[in-house]
Amino acid sequence: MRLVNPDGRTRLEYHPADPGTQWRLYGEGKSRWLASFSEVPAEILARLTDALVLPAPATTPSLLDVLGSRGWHIGTGFARSPDNRCLIDRPSYLAGWRIDVLRHPLLDRPGAPVWTGTIPDAAPPHLAAAFVTALADPAPLLRGMYDRTHLPESRRQRSPVTSEQFVTAHTDRLRALRAAARSSPPESAPKESTTAQHRHFGRH
Repeated sequence: MRLVNPDGRTRLEYHPADPGTQWRLYGEGKSRWLASFSEVPAEILARLTDALVLPAPATTPSLLDVLGSRGWHIGTGFARSPDNRCLIDRPSYLAGWRIDVLRHPLLDRPGAPVWTGTIPDAAPPHLAAAFVTALADPAPLLRGMYDRTHLPESRRQRSPVTSEQFVTAHTDRLRALRAAARSSPPESAPKESTTAQHRHFGRH
């Protein structure tokens, strides 16, 4: 599957046969860039794609500032979630951020990650901010009672939201998003750049 924006400067691809980088977001700005993710929850990916079609804000907090405001532990070049199950850092091989969501707490026996992702420095900062805002959102995810989850020990409770209400809310969100995107002025195309940054990292 491939989705391309009207000006051709951004495209989202889905590669189900590649568990390490199932989702790949390519973009062009001052340089070309690639953000990739494995089996990321749909709600988090949706926040990122919403930010793609909405006008960029005048100012954007840094990725670490967003996470610090949500109670994450912030260090030099890294952030760790309060439950120690998510680490965002800057590995030496990557000009950007790597996200690892872990099955067990980082300080215990983290093992293989549940899902991973990378966001390069060349990506627009408001996209990274939107992604980590969704990542740090404490609101529970809505799933079917018998849907598969990555964490068998996840707490489950019956939601008062009906399936009809969920579909209606999703449809209303898409309509509002389309209206906001259509009302925003088109961005001017940037000058051609000869630099490129396409990095494929991630494991499952």
